[in-house]
Amino acid sequence: MRICKLEFVFLACAFFSKNLFCQTAPAAPIAPIAPMTPMTQLQMPQMPSISAPATGSNFYVPGNQYLQNQKASEEKKDERAEKENGETADTLEQFLGGVSSDIFSSLSAWDLSQLARRGALGNISSLSALSDSTSNLGMANLNAANQQKILTKILSELEQIKSAQSDLVAVAPVGAKPSSVPPKILRFSVNSKSIDCTQVFFSEMENDGSFLLTGDVKTFFQNETICETFYLLFAANGTSNSKSEYFVTPTLSQSKLSQTPLRQFCSAQNFTATRTGNLVMLHYVDGGNNYDLLLDVGSPSGAR
Repeated sequence: MRICKLEFVFLACAFFSKNLFCQTAPAAPIAPIAPMTPMTQLQMPQMPSISAPATGSNFYVPGNQYLQNQKASEEKKDERAEKENGETADTLEQFLGGVSSDIFSSLSAWDLSQLARRGALGNISSLSALSDSTSNLGMANLNAANQQKILTKILSELEQIKSAQSDLVAVAPVGAKPSSVPPKILRFSVNSKSIDCTQVFFSEMENDGSFLLTGDVKTFFQNETICETFYLLFAANGTSNSKSEYFVTPTLSQSKLSQTPLRQFCSAQNFTATRTGNLVMLHYVDGGNNYDLLLDVGSPSGAR
């Protein structure tokens, strides 16, 4: 019993000794905590600014440079064309200088047929009116007034050839009727009134397809017979929709100035015709007037 009490005393002394040691042992120092600054506003970083690339004063758009280059090229092309047209006009003015618009009353289709039989006529480009220098101007660039001058000059040259054949009028009128083989007129009417020719002459066709058609007509008008000769210059003007095109310039000669159907036809302007194969067609409506001409010019190659 005594031993138990001694053990209890010993254990109690040991417990208190341990607690006393823990309380008196020095504590490790604690680092001071720095005071925190209160967050008043969140500051975001600024992004760098990037400027969009631009051409000139406009914003860049893909393809703009190509369009600008194309526009500049077209402007240069227009300038060249304007310069060439100016030079062409000057050359044409020199060529047509002094050409009058007089009608040649003494040159008939019969005259031309007789001259052709004698070999006095070549193709119309052999005349000074359609020499190489003038053909290069291009009929398509000529206005109606200049085309009329060219036709007048052709007739002037033909008149000179006729004058050189002094005995032409003494020759019997062989072949007074139009030929029944190409080239020939298949249909010619003004306001559904048929125009019947007593003689027809087709010139040799040019390399570009141009040709001259001449016809003699006797018209009974206001109780008298009027002798008329029409001249139609078919000037080639390229192709459209696989068809050859022509500018057609008319001129008329009359034994007496009369308002016949042919006069009405030849007074019209801006005639055009198209060719398909061996057929050349002119159909034109002007106000209440209707003009119709159909030709068979032979083989498409232009061979007579």
